[in-house]
Amino acid sequence: MTSLDVEVTISPGYAYERAADQEHFLNREKTRQLFRDFLGRGKGGKAWKFTNSPLFLDFLAGNRTYQCTPWSMPLRTVFGWQKPCYLVGEGYVQSFAELMEGTDWDQYGVGKYAKCSNCMVHCGFEGTAAREGLVRPLEFLKVGMKGVRTEGPMAPDIELAGARPADDVHEAQVAAEMEKIRVTDPEGYRRATRAA
Repeated sequence: MTSLDVEVTISPGYAYERAADQEHFLNREKTRQLFRDFLGRGKGGKAWKFTNSPLFLDFLAGNRTYQCTPWSMPLRTVFGWQKPCYLVGEGYVQSFAELMEGTDWDQYGVGKYAKCSNCMVHCGFEGTAAREGLVRPLEFLKVGMKGVRTEGPMAPDIELAGARPADDVHEAQVAAEMEKIRVTDPEGYRRATRAA
């Protein structure tokens, strides 16, 4: 990577509940070990250029316990703003204010909601790492200069047993939004369904 002068961003997988092959998604424990092994080959990540923050990489390697900041990378689609984040996908709202003020953010995150249980993805955790970097800049610099620790004990992970069950609402949400488009823009709807 460095010989090509390419910048790389990395992020763990996510247990995408609509995927047919669930057994190949990694849980948090396996993800943390995978990143330790990977970063250990590159001197704690120092051998490569990453666009991720050092604290996010440190989190992926199991050295930090973070909770998701789901509003840190909002997504706007043709249906509107997707809530609570683009991976969970539990509806759409028309304004950013409605997304921020109308979403019960405390209901989402690792240990809070089953769909979030194995998530370590940048869209929620990079924002948490960035916030910590602002609050603890010396810690950010320390990890950035020394590299990610890839040996020794891992930070405790969040307990998952108390997470509320997942709501399977995505298909119904998409169907409702497609119906709105069919009614308000029949030609656009025909183009969209032909392209799919």
